[in-house]
Amino acid sequence: MLDNKTFRSELERIEGPLKRCSMGGHKGYSYLTETPSHRFHVLDLFVLDMGFVHLIARDSFDQALAKQLVTAFNRTRIKRYKSDELRVCRADGLDRFDCIGLAPPKMARLYKGQSPTLSKHGYWLFPMYGYEFLDGFSADQFWTQIRRRDKWCATIVDWNRRFPSV
Repeated sequence: MLDNKTFRSELERIEGPLKRCSMGGHKGYSYLTETPSHRFHVLDLFVLDMGFVHLIARDSFDQALAKQLVTAFNRTRIKRYKSDELRVCRADGLDRFDCIGLAPPKMARLYKGQSPTLSKHGYWLFPMYGYEFLDGFSADQFWTQIRRRDKWCATIVDWNRRFPSV
């Protein structure tokens, strides 16, 4: 199991200096990654007996929504989730969204090629609309939905996305 010391040292090795943060009873770290065209805000929160949850927003980070996501996560039973399938849970109290999604480590592929330790223990937590994914999606179904080239593409790093009109 991942311990907090290893969690921090691996993150620092990859991302450099980190900012400590705490949210929903979980301690963790935040950092920014900037490219010429985008700014990515990342929160990695340590979850005892699980590993960590990874929240990432591209040009759209919202502190209040991040807190709502972690609160919704804490209210669910998915904290003890040990499967390779996507979990989707209805979530009251989210701005704009009606569900949370939790992609397990093999699906999330976090820090792949950078840290086998983090990759093995990282769950991707994100806001979503109920139509974007189905509970139980496989990794192939998950990534196919993200890579779609139509209005039904699930751009889960965009926290400002809106429900598409039909």
